[in-house]
Amino acid sequence: MYQIRHFLGGEFVLNTEEIKIIKSTFLFSQITDDEFKGFVDGNDCFIRSFSKGENIFIGGDGEKSLGILLLGKATALCSDKGSLKVFSSGDVFGVADVFNNTNGAPYSIMKATSNCRVFFVTKNGVEKLILANPETAIKYISFLSDRVAFLNRRISTFTAKEAISRMAK
Repeated sequence: MYQIRHFLGGEFVLNTEEIKIIKSTFLFSQITDDEFKGFVDGNDCFIRSFSKGENIFIGGDGEKSLGILLLGKATALCSDKGSLKVFSSGDVFGVADVFNNTNGAPYSIMKATSNCRVFFVTKNGVEKLILANPETAIKYISFLSDRVAFLNRRISTFTAKEAISRMAK
């Protein structure tokens, strides 16, 4: 078990199952146990618990960080207008927000649909992981590329229906 010092004070304990979840993600899967322990001993990660209905994450708002859902379920919403995706234990969110330079209105909101526990990695922490291990950078880019491809397919599906409808008129 690892103790994590929260940058706002206090300590949290990661249990064996939570460590396994974190280390199975693209961000941590290639680092050694010693590297992981060294990382969580630093000030670049923290854990928070959320109650059902609470906002976990608002894209473009606050400190840049990504989250790994350790416990519970959460839903990504597009500015409170509709559900984009349901997340469960082991899912990573906020990846695009870490290096996004856009400020202003949130483009997505993560809301707890049950009680949740989340492991957050700050932008500084992500940068350290990437600089220490180039494979992490490749996996990060691959993750983002997969998301872009998925979104492009979704956009094509919606716009194709509109184009056919317009041509029929």
